[in-house]
Amino acid sequence: MTAPRTVQLLDPREKAPDRRHGLSPRVATLEGKRIGFSLGTWRNYRVFVDHLERLLKERFPTISTSRIESLYNTRKGEKLREFEDFSKDCDVVVAGLAA
Repeated sequence: MTAPRTVQLLDPREKAPDRRHGLSPRVATLEGKRIGFSLGTWRNYRVFVDHLERLLKERFPTISTSRIESLYNTRKGEKLREFEDFSKDCDVVVAGLAA
């Protein structure tokens, strides 16, 4: 008679970093601010961002904007560092996560 075998089940999901941040405080005005848009995977989000960017620049002529490609899977490596660098250069970030 053979001894019973034990199977160890592992969780394949990566643990999220333990960073506890609340929402950033609101900015008093968008005048002179740098606004970043993270372009999500929603295919029509770029159309929305183009329109929103035009409206914001009409209302706040002194803003500047920048964009970063999809942030899918940002918990890992280079993409996370890229997003952290991007967000440091922005006063406000608008993230399109899903539709």
